[in-house]
Amino acid sequence: MTDPRAATGDVRRFHLDLGNPLLRLLFLLFFTRRSNSYVEVDDVAVHFRMGPLFRQSVPLDGVEGVGVRHWHWLLGWGWRYDLRGTVGLIGARSRVVEVRLREPRRVRLALFPLRCRGVAASVEEPEALIAALQSAPSVRSGT
Repeated sequence: MTDPRAATGDVRRFHLDLGNPLLRLLFLLFFTRRSNSYVEVDDVAVHFRMGPLFRQSVPLDGVEGVGVRHWHWLLGWGWRYDLRGTVGLIGARSRVVEVRLREPRRVRLALFPLRCRGVAASVEEPEALIAALQSAPSVRSGT
């Protein structure tokens, strides 16, 4: 059954950029493909998904800000966690958007519980994702 919000245009989906063909092949080993890797924004929340290993929803009033972020190659690709509390859903180092949270949240990355202060995702349309999140009154722009 389809989500009734999809018919009204209230749901906007932004697919993750899963990188070059070799990296996409590696992601397939973990059942991760374009169809199940995205950031989705609706009227009440932002939903993050990267294959079966990461799925998290954050209410829009829990989002502090959104902006473009540089993702250093040393931080790697795939499902990542930096020591500052950012979960990375990274297929390409360019076009990374970071969604910062007002309050740290407990999330699960694969089987590991983590304390998350933000989610960085490499998306195919970063400007469109930023605009969709900035249209929510409770979200600030910038990095």
